[in-house]
Amino acid sequence: MKNEKIQMRHGDVLLTKIGECVDTPVNPKPKKVIVAEGEVTGHAHIINAIGLKYDARTQKIEIPFGGQITHEEHGVLELERGIYEVRRQQEWIEQKMARVRD
Repeated sequence: MKNEKIQMRHGDVLLTKIGECVDTPVNPKPKKVIVAEGEVTGHAHIINAIGLKYDARTQKIEIPFGGQITHEEHGVLELERGIYEVRRQQEWIEQKMARVRD
């Protein structure tokens, strides 16, 4: 099934694989990006990958060689090569939506 989306949850972060990487960087370098910071604990969800590209505006991340997402309370989750959409969990509080705070 080519159009099947893969979803992974890492604490209050949801990663949805939405595509495949088109090209591979020539001289890739290891990179880290914080995709969610904990407002209460100060812990962060960090993606580590070689050749990583992240667009904070669209919340899309490209991982050309595979990588991992880490967090002090959730451990490590391996990510396969691909393009992912990053979303934060929200909750309904006092008649409005609010981002989950960890």
